[in-house]
Amino acid sequence: MFCVLLIAYPSIARSEQEGRILVQQHRLACPHPMASTLALRGAYHYKYMRVLSLFKAALYDQVENREKSILDAVPKCLVLRYERNISASDFRDVTIKGVNANLNGAQIARIKPALDAYNKLYVDIHPGDSYALAYAPSTGVELFFNGTLLGHVNDESFIPALFAIWLGPEKNMSNKLRDHLLGKGKRR
Repeated sequence: MFCVLLIAYPSIARSEQEGRILVQQHRLACPHPMASTLALRGAYHYKYMRVLSLFKAALYDQVENREKSILDAVPKCLVLRYERNISASDFRDVTIKGVNANLNGAQIARIKPALDAYNKLYVDIHPGDSYALAYAPSTGVELFFNGTLLGHVNDESFIPALFAIWLGPEKNMSNKLRDHLLGKGKRR
């Protein structure tokens, strides 16, 4: 089921105002204690074939760091609220494929312990559940489920590979998803 996300055709939030409304209506707030230092960068409603709602997403970061790459070691929080049942096993499989797509063999071997530790954090989700991936330099990446911290992984090599699944320049889930989360999406 979750692999459908990789081939979905997204629908877009057409303006910054629509992005803010999406965040408010669907409780896409960052649960991390650093959330007060972050600002909404972009939001997106991801749909399969423009009909089947799969998830809503919001990206938060620090305005003063927007000159840097979002994959750099800068504070950020990606919130995803799901509209479908997805198993922890499916999340693990997609995370492995997404991370591996952006790395070579030596890099994959280097981050494997962090990837394995992170993948153990996943739980099954149901419609309305959310994950938030928050990165702070002091703690690494933390995974929240419905606002509750599941755990963290502090490996500086792993963090950009993880966020590249959604925000990477080339091999990401969807260029439109990435562009809208980065506040660069175009209106139709």
